[in-house]
Amino acid sequence: MESGIRLLWLMGLIAGVASAQQTKWGGHGSISVSPETARAGQSVTVEYTVSQGRGSGAADVRCEIIGPGGCVYEAAKRSSAWSGGSATGYFSFPEDFAGNDEVMPSTSTSGTYQVYCYWYIKDNDVNGKAAACIRQFDVWGVPQQNVVTGREFRLVDDKGATRAVLSLEKGNPALHFLDQRGRSRARVGLQENGPSLFFTLPNGRPAMNVAFGDKGFSMAFADTAGNTRILLNVDDSTGTPTIAVSDSAGHTVWTTP
Repeated sequence: MESGIRLLWLMGLIAGVASAQQTKWGGHGSISVSPETARAGQSVTVEYTVSQGRGSGAADVRCEIIGPGGCVYEAAKRSSAWSGGSATGYFSFPEDFAGNDEVMPSTSTSGTYQVYCYWYIKDNDVNGKAAACIRQFDVWGVPQQNVVTGREFRLVDDKGATRAVLSLEKGNPALHFLDQRGRSRARVGLQENGPSLFFTLPNGRPAMNVAFGDKGFSMAFADTAGNTRILLNVDDSTGTPTIAVSDSAGHTVWTTP
């Protein structure tokens, strides 16, 4: 299975080969869903087999699928294979189905889908609804065509210059935004203690930094020379905030509390 790009259709019988709601003449059926494993967005086949023990003619077989968001997808067919009291047919999801409230059927939404079939017999004076056979399948992942996997991604402008880079730095993800000269002006990413946000001046020196350090949250502002002039900290252990103001030489000139 391809690292979260694929999905798994886990077929489980919820109510067995059911005959609840069985009519006075009887009626049984079964459902299978295949393939058991498919790429996200790939259609699946719902196979139904129904039997009532006698008669021949046409059976109006209906299938409903309830998606993870509660949307009901419906399909109906008149089986041409009704003979000797049984019929077998197929539905293709999502092609044969229509969604309620004008929602298009989809196999790309993750979650559990409930499937059940029921049928009406219209010939040989046998009329009525037989029991619904129930199954479920689970969808995992997202459509493969919408996922790109790699170690580094670069965004380039019309001239081919790199303007953004998403990569791993010491095992942690980082996104750099570059100016027209290729210098990193903004960085957002993860560090050992948590997320961080870093801005630089046009000369490449630090301008502002927001991060989680060893003792808690901190925010620093620098002057045009890159010297930290204001430092704000919030201590995780006590919840106490502190503010320190420094001169250009790095000496603290004011602090609180």
